[in-house]
Amino acid sequence: MEPATATASCRISYHATTDVGNLRRTNEDKFLIVPDLPINAQDIAISRALVAVFDGHGGPRAAEYLKTHFADYFVNDSLYGIDTRGALQSACCLIDAAFLKEAETLGPVNDGSTAIIVVIEQLRENNTMLLTTANIGDSRAVLYSNENPPKALSLDQTAGRDDEAKRVYASGGFVAYKNKYRAHASELSGISRSMRQLHESWMQSMGRPLRVYPGGVMCSRSIGDLNCKQANVLICEPEITRLDLTRDHTCLVVASDGVWSVVSPKKIDSRIRASLRTTKEEASQIQAVDVSETIVNLAKSQIESDDNITAAIALFHWIDDEQRGNTRQGNEDMYLIIPSLALTAIDYATHRSLVAVFDGHSGIRAAAFLHEFLESFLTQDPAYGVNISTALSSALTRLDKAFLENAKRLGSIIDGSTAVVVVLEQFQPDQAPLATCANLGDSRALLCSKTIYIELSKDHNATRSEEEIRAYDHGGFVAFHNTYRAIKSSLPRPIQWWRQVYDTWQSQIYHRPLRVYPGGVICTRVIGDLDCKQIGIVCSTPEIHQVKLSKDHHTIIVASDGLWAMVSNKLVNKIALKTSFSALTQALVHAAKSNQHSTDNITVVAIKLLWM
Repeated sequence: MEPATATASCRISYHATTDVGNLRRTNEDKFLIVPDLPINAQDIAISRALVAVFDGHGGPRAAEYLKTHFADYFVNDSLYGIDTRGALQSACCLIDAAFLKEAETLGPVNDGSTAIIVVIEQLRENNTMLLTTANIGDSRAVLYSNENPPKALSLDQTAGRDDEAKRVYASGGFVAYKNKYRAHASELSGISRSMRQLHESWMQSMGRPLRVYPGGVMCSRSIGDLNCKQANVLICEPEITRLDLTRDHTCLVVASDGVWSVVSPKKIDSRIRASLRTTKEEASQIQAVDVSETIVNLAKSQIESDDNITAAIALFHWIDDEQRGNTRQGNEDMYLIIPSLALTAIDYATHRSLVAVFDGHSGIRAAAFLHEFLESFLTQDPAYGVNISTALSSALTRLDKAFLENAKRLGSIIDGSTAVVVVLEQFQPDQAPLATCANLGDSRALLCSKTIYIELSKDHNATRSEEEIRAYDHGGFVAFHNTYRAIKSSLPRPIQWWRQVYDTWQSQIYHRPLRVYPGGVICTRVIGDLDCKQIGIVCSTPEIHQVKLSKDHHTIIVASDGLWAMVSNKLVNKIALKTSFSALTQALVHAAKSNQHSTDNITVVAIKLLWM
């Protein structure tokens, strides 16, 4: 018996692992994960995600074309947001026609690909979760659960399926083990049919698949395969299924036949359960990484494995309505990426780039001001090209002054923002690159490595004793509510101990931050916050840290506290080590969102350090 359809929130963690396999020289498999597809004004859903695997054959171009363009064809379809089944069917047909047209122009190119696409939606009408699966070829989607056996969401479209074989014959083709015509089994009788069955059983035991001719492909439907499409023996029309997600469902596996041809869904089920048991104390994103890697490694370990192997997974984490986080209605975070900053005539660096994150509060105007003017204030500073630390400190201080003047002029605007800015500089080949971080507030930059991570910034909040002292010295105080309490250092030792216990209880159990009053801000150094600056309890002097980079360093993560408040530095470093760079920022955002206490905007920028 199926459990009742879920109406509570479901957080989903995604990851994909791909491997060239044991015998192939190149990997023609591609995958696509889009966790946050756009939602239209009159959309049937309030959230929508897509997980897909494309298994190329005859070359990688069809699979690469699907990976690059499928999401655009789907989102831009006239039925998108109204009829997901119809939009998927239309997108598959349109992208096939577009690729075939390009294939004719290029050669002709006979590359082809399977496509297994699963769209995950939370419906607006009844808040239920719906899976819509479109399948072309022999990649496969399987849904796993706690209590029930694995549920196939697709049926392989191969020459071995009788209904597919009949369609091929009706189109003028035939199905055989080699390019020599043989009649369909329905045309045989008596001993001939029995011999056909024995022969096919023997060929299957030898691992020899039936193929569609002309063309010699194993799948009876595909994207691409120009020669077969011209012969009318293959089609691109997907088979589409729909299924409601329930609380019993735990994991969706979307994989190429490099997995399913050598490992049964039941065996994968047992490995998923084992993986989730061993990683139950880890963040959900680490669990997703472990599950996808476990599936690929299992397939690769099979002696008969000879194909590319790809597994994309979605892990479902069910949360009751009263536990639901992520409550912000608007995003006040902003980020800035400048791959190449201008150099001066006498510059000491040969290249300079900048990445910054601004976490706005009480409005977005301070973060937007930083986003618009940081580059010009920095590059026009007299110290720029001479001393980057001095230039960053000066630029941020002058930006704060300029924004406060605007805030007064516009009617006492109290918007504020953190700022964490990382400048990377390269020098002559014999000099190590340099990372310089300027920080105001509780956004953070972390330098990840294979051994130990390095904090490029320290949070400016009321829990730091030196920041607390400065607030009291300027006539303010630090508390959880707007009720005065004395500075901790002025209390007798036993009272200090009880204060520490109370503060820990408030922050860890109730997730309440200490604030600086008057004003009630969490950060002790910010851009903006006119009301607090007029009192003098917060300042805009950044802290600067510099680190010489080495080959042990591989990634820098720059993010707002929406990430750091939910995910520890240690776990961020671990995720950065285990996750492909293309999926890293999404993995970190989902690791933060999977925490039930996540209520803040989340912005993550990752910098990959490539060493020659």
